[in-house]
Amino acid sequence: DIDIQFLSGEFQKSYYELEKSETTDYKTIFDIKFKKYKLIYDSFRALHINNNTIKAERFYTFINNQGENLHKWSLFRALQDFLSSEDPKYINWHEWPKAYQYTDSEAVLVFEKNNSEIIEFYKFLQWQACIEFESLNRVSFRKAFDIGICTDLSLCIDANGAETWMNQDYFADKAHVKLEGNDNFDTTNYCPVVLPDKLSESAYSHFIDIIWPNMIYSDAINLTNLD
Repeated sequence: DIDIQFLSGEFQKSYYELEKSETTDYKTIFDIKFKKYKLIYDSFRALHINNNTIKAERFYTFINNQGENLHKWSLFRALQDFLSSEDPKYINWHEWPKAYQYTDSEAVLVFEKNNSEIIEFYKFLQWQACIEFESLNRVSFRKAFDIGICTDLSLCIDANGAETWMNQDYFADKAHVKLEGNDNFDTTNYCPVVLPDKLSESAYSHFIDIIWPNMIYSDAINLTNLD
């Protein structure tokens, strides 16, 4: 059924338009991938989650191992989708209605309770990404690469993304670092500043939580945006 839907006129028209385009249309690419993975997830729910198969058990083991960070990230993405569908400015969580700007607010908890499936969908996407990384790691091992997989990890995060929403206490409200080439200090192109005392108080757990997931299937990490 999934293959039939991928071959439908709607999907094929989108593919054709992308092939004809002289520029890279990232928005359309994202929309196509989102629809495809949503179909895959819906099929996975029907075939595995609803029947409690071994694959479903592996999926929930992954979720449990990833803990609260994965859950909050998925909650953020679901909220962002919901709100930005009403107004594009809500891509930036700082523009969200105040009721949604804090992870433990009543409005967020109600949304979380009523939208568990779309939240789980985003966890499914992360699971699929980890499966791909694991496959690449095995290939790297078999080929005996000198370094193996090297992952790029930017130390500059999206000021309006999930990480700042999830960890608001860790970032200075008014201080930002301008990225190279950003002469106009565009607010979409700056890096929020982490508060050193907060890192110290938490024994650098925030930094560890960033590094650890990237080290599971990587043999080396290239830290970028250090200058």
